[in-house]
Amino acid sequence: MLGLALLAAFPVVFQDAEDHRKLLERATNGYEVTDTSKAFAEVAGVNAMEARVEIFDAKLTIRGCTQLRDWLVSGMNQARTLEETDVLALAANNKKRSELLRLVCLRALQITKAPVSAKHLLQKKFLKDPQDIQREWQRTVGIVHAQGRLDAGNIKDLNKEVRALLSKAGTPWSILCSTPSLSQEDASRVAEAMTKSKLPGDQAEATRNLAAFTDHHPLWISAAKKLLLNTACGPRVAVLEMAKAHSIHHLAPHLIHALEQEVQRGGRFVNDFAATLRAITGRQFGTNPESWGRWWQREGGQFLKNPAPRVKQVDATEKEERTVASLFGIPVDSLRVAIVVDGSGSMNDLLDDRPCFQAAAEEMESFLERLSEKAYFQVVVIGRDQRACFKKSVLNSAKNRKAAVKYIRDFDYSTASAMHDVLVEAQRNDMVDTMLFISDGGGSWGSYAFAGHMEPVLKQEYERTGVRIHSIFVGSSNTKRRFMQNLADLTSGILVAPSNS
Repeated sequence: MLGLALLAAFPVVFQDAEDHRKLLERATNGYEVTDTSKAFAEVAGVNAMEARVEIFDAKLTIRGCTQLRDWLVSGMNQARTLEETDVLALAANNKKRSELLRLVCLRALQITKAPVSAKHLLQKKFLKDPQDIQREWQRTVGIVHAQGRLDAGNIKDLNKEVRALLSKAGTPWSILCSTPSLSQEDASRVAEAMTKSKLPGDQAEATRNLAAFTDHHPLWISAAKKLLLNTACGPRVAVLEMAKAHSIHHLAPHLIHALEQEVQRGGRFVNDFAATLRAITGRQFGTNPESWGRWWQREGGQFLKNPAPRVKQVDATEKEERTVASLFGIPVDSLRVAIVVDGSGSMNDLLDDRPCFQAAAEEMESFLERLSEKAYFQVVVIGRDQRACFKKSVLNSAKNRKAAVKYIRDFDYSTASAMHDVLVEAQRNDMVDTMLFISDGGGSWGSYAFAGHMEPVLKQEYERTGVRIHSIFVGSSNTKRRFMQNLADLTSGILVAPSNS
C-alpha cells in the first residue's frame, strides 16, 4: 500500500501500456492510481481495450473505485478501430460480465465514431437481457446504424437483418425510430407503444421518438392526448416537451382540456400544461382553463390556419398564481416530492453558521409544513446506496414530517456517496415528479463520479421519468457547481447556491 501511495505522489514515467495495466490490476485503492488511470485512458489498441474490460469488473467495490473506473470508461469511449469496438461489443453481450460493464460498453459504442461489427451487436441474446440492457442495446443499434457505422461483415442485407431483429425487440422501438422516415405501419407500432406499453418509461421514450416524424403528427396527437390525462409523469413530460420542440399546435385544445382536469387535481402539471400552451400558441392566459377555453372558442380555428406567434393576449379575468411551498427559496408546486441529501462528510461543513445537514433539516422542516397535506414525499440520504427514510413515499402528515426531519438530523454524514446511482433510483420512484437535491456535487462511489459520464445517463433517465431536479448546491467547487447547474438545466429545474449568497 505504501508503495502505491508513493507512486501516486511521485508519478512514474512508464515505458509501455503493460506497466500501466499491471499497476492498475494490483491497485486496491482507486485514489492511489489516479494519475496512472488517467494516462491509461489515452492508450490505444486492442490489448489496452481488453485490459480495461478485465480491470473494470475487478474493481467494482474497492475504495475510490470511481477514480479508476471513470478513466477506464473514458478509454472505452475513445475506441478508434473495429478491433477495439469488437472488444466492447463482445463484453456487452457477455452475460458473465457485470450489468454495469455491459451498459458502459453499449454507451461507449454510441459515443465512439469507430465502426461496430453487426455480427457482435445484432445478437438475439440481447432480447432476453434485463430491461436496462435491452433498452440501452436498442438505442445503441439505432444510433450506430443511423450513423452508418454498423459493419455488415458477411451479412448480405444489413437492413433486412436489423429489421428482422427489431420486430422482436418490442417497445419502445428505438431501433425503428433511428431511420430517416417511418412507414404508416411502423408509426402505428410506435403510437401504440405510447399508450399501451407496460412501463411509463417506454411510453415516454416512444412519445419522444415518434414526435420527430412530422408526417405522423396526427397519429402522435391521437396518442398524446390520452397521455395528458394519465397520472404517470414521464409520458406527460415527454408530450409537453415534444409539443414545444416540434411546434405541434394541434395539441392545444387537448392541452386546454387536460389543464381543466389538472386544476382539480393540483400539482406541478397545472403550471407545466399552462406553460406549454403559452409556448405553442404565443398567448398568455396563465393557469386559468376557462380563459384558455374562451380564447379557443373565439379564435381556435383561425389560429390553426395561421399559428404564427402573435402579440400575447392576457385575459383580464385570469386568476392569480397560487402560493407554493419553497425550499432554500426554490418554489415547489408538486404533490409528489423527493428530498435527496448528500450523505458525505462535506455535509458537516458550515453553511452560514450551521452545518450543511442542519441547515437542510431546518429548511426541510419549514418546507414540509407549508407543503399541501395532500402531498406525498420521500426523504433519501446518499450513501454507498440509497438510504431512504420511509419504505415508500408517505403522506405529508405531522408524524411523517417529524420522522423525516429527525432522520436528516441524526444521520452520520461520513459515508461514501454513490450520487449517480441513488439519483437514478430516486428518479425511478413512480410517486415522485419533483426532486430537491442538496449536495456539494461530488460523488465517490457507485457507477460513476465524473460529471461527463453521469450527465448523459441522468438526462436519459429524465427523458423516461420526467422527474424535475432542483439543485441546492452547498459546496465551493466551481466544477461541482457546474454539474449541479447542468443537472437542473437538463431537467427544467432551478439551481440555488446558498453557500455563495
